[in-house]
Amino acid sequence: MRSIKVPRHQNQLIYYDELLQKLIFFNKNQVTVLDNNLNLESEFYNTETPKQIQRITDTTYIAAYYNRVAVLNNQFKEQAIIPERTSHVLKSMNHLIYYSSVNGLYTSNSSLNGNTPVLNHGKKVTASKLINQLNSNFVWAIENNSILKIEEGQVIASDINDILNTDQIYDLTSDYEHLFFSTGNGLHSYCISSKEVHNYSNLFLIRIKRLQLSL
Repeated sequence: MRSIKVPRHQNQLIYYDELLQKLIFFNKNQVTVLDNNLNLESEFYNTETPKQIQRITDTTYIAAYYNRVAVLNNQFKEQAIIPERTSHVLKSMNHLIYYSSVNGLYTSNSSLNGNTPVLNHGKKVTASKLINQLNSNFVWAIENNSILKIEEGQVIASDINDILNTDQIYDLTSDYEHLFFSTGNGLHSYCISSKEVHNYSNLFLIRIKRLQLSL
């Protein structure tokens, strides 16, 4: 396996583009595209490092920046923006765009033409993490000490919160049938079909702050 040396800056982000099957490395004001063998494919300059990026179409990405959410083309140039201090972005399977900002969680389309707040009992949702449920149009979100199930921009009641007994939810991820989440009480899985929660007792006292599932 080849390795590459990169300078250390705070403004760095690494993203794997599944469509192109290439590694995209944001470093300060430069974007480097590498193939699976870490060979240089292309470089782009005068770009800003986003907090998070995700491909939304064959030709565009959605990106979260400190002061805006933006649609980027394949050369990472901005095509459309909404000026919001944004932390998370997500594209659902039906191409609805979610972005979490200091003013709440919103939905928009792939061109960022307008936005709609996601409400929970009439109040704006403030999500600290967003993930897709694989092979489904709905998404999961962490809000304070709750896990929200959201579909078409609407919060759906979830049985998970009825059985949660924790002061903090750290992270969550999913496969096709389960939601996995880590809390102050350990690691848990939630079965979508049976609505059963399993606690991994051997990890009961381990506080896992980052979850990533590899399929």
